[in-house]
Amino acid sequence: METLLKRTEENKELRKLQLETKYCLRQSKLGVGDCADIDQESIRKIQKARAEKVVAQGRATRAEEEGEGDVNKVEEEEEEEE
Repeated sequence: METLLKRTEENKELRKLQLETKYCLRQSKLGVGDCADIDQESIRKIQKARAEKVVAQGRATRAEEEGEGDVNKVEEEEEEEE
């Protein structure tokens, strides 16, 4: 259940970035707002970098949480191999 909650939070951040990108692209096209002076290619690159950062943070958080449980799992696997 907790993993689903974490994924939901991660997806929430990604959806927020997608909306920001959508509106920024629209502003760039119309020449108004904060993104008026930014070309669309740059906006897409920035969005991609931000999305990768959010995903990496989510993976790191999940790895830390799963890492606690994996210690016992690794020890069990080593015992089975012997």
